[in-house]
Amino acid sequence: MLIPAGIDREKIKALKEYPINHNTKGHYIIGFIGYLEWWQGVDILVKAVAKIKNLLDKPVKLLIVGDGPERGKIETLCKELKVNCYITGFVRHDNALRYLSIFDVLVVPRISISTTESIIPIKIIEA
Repeated sequence: MLIPAGIDREKIKALKEYPINHNTKGHYIIGFIGYLEWWQGVDILVKAVAKIKNLLDKPVKLLIVGDGPERGKIETLCKELKVNCYITGFVRHDNALRYLSIFDVLVVPRISISTTESIIPIKIIEA
């Protein structure tokens, strides 16, 4: 008997591209899903996107699905570094998975602390 690691494989399989109007066509979509807290390392992701955005053959859009206390800091950093970014705010899990379906890459840039080193986020398995 196979027991998946906490995910509903049929639900994942059934997802279609989420109908969003964030001008994602023609862009590389770099995505993050999660709570915007310092240990998630989203500021590191923004700085990385700023470094690579002009090295690719099409524009890059950073799509952050989530919300949290670091949101203002992330928005300010994106403006300072001229990173094309959209933050959805809180969305239900099903909708987060639909966003995941349009990412070209999911990035999980968490800070290395004992908690983050001992847990594999379910979003990695879902991706």
